[in-house]
Amino acid sequence: MDVTVLLTDERGVVREINEVGRRLIGSAEGRPCHQLFHRRDHPTRCSEACAASLIAGETETVSQQVGVRAGTVHLVCHGVQRAIMVVAYGPNPTDAALTPREVEVLGLVADGLTGPQIAERTGLSRSTVNTHVEHAREKLGTRTRTEAVAVAVRRGLLGPR
Repeated sequence: MDVTVLLTDERGVVREINEVGRRLIGSAEGRPCHQLFHRRDHPTRCSEACAASLIAGETETVSQQVGVRAGTVHLVCHGVQRAIMVVAYGPNPTDAALTPREVEVLGLVADGLTGPQIAERTGLSRSTVNTHVEHAREKLGTRTRTEAVAVAVRRGLLGPR
């Protein structure tokens, strides 16, 4: 299981994040911690008030499930010497299962087809093809299409090409 660790300053602004965290949530340095785990489709308790409460020592620990681009993680936030240490466990690989269409489109990317070529072959719009690639990339926790293909192959989601 992947573990993300980040540390904020006394204002709740992220100062350090480990490599797992960078893959999971992207660039975080310089951003308030409560903004990293806020998504419209997955409400959380993350807020400026939560961060202030942890930093002031009014709240010792906050624990919750939150959605990130790669799936769902268990988030535990601790107030530590007028700062916050955030630890995110996960995501569980089953939370980020690719849909059959995402696997199909990613397989065509692996075959070297461009977005327009995939759209023509599948009958999907270019926008829909791009959306499937982006969702697959996010679920796999990768930054590029090429990396998504490599991870999918390693996980056995794509057979030999």
